[in-house]
Amino acid sequence: RNHFWWRITQCMANEHPMYYSTGSACDVKVEFEDWESKYTPGSWDASGLYETMEECCIAEFWFDIDGCLGDSPRDTTFEFSFDIAQLHEPTNCQDADIFANAIGVGIDNVLGGTSTAEVQSVGCATISRNYDTGNPECGGCISGTFIGEYDGRAVNLGDATGIVTTISGIITTTSTTCSDAACFEELINSVIDKFSTSVTDGSLTDAIIAWAYERLPP
Repeated sequence: RNHFWWRITQCMANEHPMYYSTGSACDVKVEFEDWESKYTPGSWDASGLYETMEECCIAEFWFDIDGCLGDSPRDTTFEFSFDIAQLHEPTNCQDADIFANAIGVGIDNVLGGTSTAEVQSVGCATISRNYDTGNPECGGCISGTFIGEYDGRAVNLGDATGIVTTISGIITTTSTTCSDAACFEELINSVIDKFSTSVTDGSLTDAIIAWAYERLPP
């Protein structure tokens, strides 16, 4: 905020879907332009971006909330959990955030543009988002650490042979066509099948590795 106030979102690298007004309804996306900012609490520099479609419709279309909800895409969320071999658990919040982002981006890439993942735990470490600031907050076995802090706990770069780490979180899928439970059930089943296949056939691992080479710094 102090040094990159004009591109806070990009500086913080918040890979996090948020709702915004299109002028006629509310829509959702993850990537924003330089002039758009997700977390700028205040007055003149408020971003106009929201955590949920309901918040967006209430704030932006207070005069026709029902119409906004009817015209905006709907979403559904389910939980996931799987194991990754040869991955040490994070020893600090900075590493937990990097691990969660890498895995989340990998899942997003294999599922496509209508689904987004939020990794909430990596082994014994939990990671959540402070919705007032947009900053990650860590708990579990790394409780008390925070992004940008060096607390003396070294990153574990040792041999990870035989190490298995459990990853868990939620996946949110958005649809502009589904309006009933049967349609969403079919949509969820197709997303679960695609996600499960990516875990077992190695395509999720490939996506995570590809992102690791693309991110800056690598």
